[in-house]
Amino acid sequence: MSNIAVLTCPKSLCLIVPLSTAAAICFSGFLYLIWFVVTQELPKRLQSESSSLRNSCANRTTTLGLIFTPLNNALGMMALSTTGYYTSSALRTAKYDPNITKTMVSVFISLSESFYVYYVWKRGIFVVKRVFPQFGMWATRSIFLIPPIIVLQCIPDVILCFMRFSNRSATQPILDSMSGILTVVCGSIVIAFDLVLLTAFTIYVKKANTAGISIEADGKLSIVSRYGIATIVTSLFTLGFYVAYYITKLIILYIFSELVVMVTFSVLLMMKVSLFRHDHREEKNLRARITAASGKNSVVSRSGMEGSQSNSTDGGRSSVQGPLDSAPPIPGARRSTVIYLKSK
Repeated sequence: MSNIAVLTCPKSLCLIVPLSTAAAICFSGFLYLIWFVVTQELPKRLQSESSSLRNSCANRTTTLGLIFTPLNNALGMMALSTTGYYTSSALRTAKYDPNITKTMVSVFISLSESFYVYYVWKRGIFVVKRVFPQFGMWATRSIFLIPPIIVLQCIPDVILCFMRFSNRSATQPILDSMSGILTVVCGSIVIAFDLVLLTAFTIYVKKANTAGISIEADGKLSIVSRYGIATIVTSLFTLGFYVAYYITKLIILYIFSELVVMVTFSVLLMMKVSLFRHDHREEKNLRARITAASGKNSVVSRSGMEGSQSNSTDGGRSSVQGPLDSAPPIPGARRSTVIYLKSK
């Protein structure tokens, strides 16, 4: 995603419908996220929490703590920020107070980018550490540095908005220049971030395939890598569509550049659902293996008991037949006959 689109906006009413539709879709995604976390994810987390507490003395996490995790918060705030971005963009296209709407667009796109960076980086940090272990410490710390820098790009626009309300225009050219510079810098940071993650994901998938190892063996990293590649490629398409629009001035390219932001959020939401389903499958497979192992052990123990009973029965028989085998010769038999039989 890029904040470059904030600088110029084509004045066309044909944008209002797709932008409003995208806002409704993003807000629907936010509602779906709430439903999914409360009805699907929370019960599984509570079950896992209960089982872990039975096996250890760990402190119980509150229900709100299980719902409002950092990743859930980031994805939810990205959904709301993207909804606000599309809403303010539609209002701006409708020429509703350009001073306010321009500032709203800048604020919401900055927040959306920062939450996007946080969520994707948090999900992909394990892949980055595996592919680039020498950058592990830097990668861990950078997550607390990059998002705040991205948010800073909207500060000049906010200051300009207040200055225009107070009819102060002495420093407006300076703030306009600062806004443009920060937009370019933050856009470059996001692009570099996307390229680093895209490289890490691609190398991880390629190494697994080259080594002849099924990438499904590490299911979570497989899902993160595949959806991460799709997310980053989609994000880079935003910049590509806008550059193409800037060159050709085709309104359809600008619409695509706007709508791709919604697609990026949708892919991240699909990543979350896929990770949850993977954990559910893993849990079912584990239970099946445990059930099979317990059934096998019961069969082995049952066969062992039957074998011991059989041995005890055979032992009883031998104890009964032993004296018969060692009985003395029949009285009246000739000694030579007995000696002959023994020699044979």
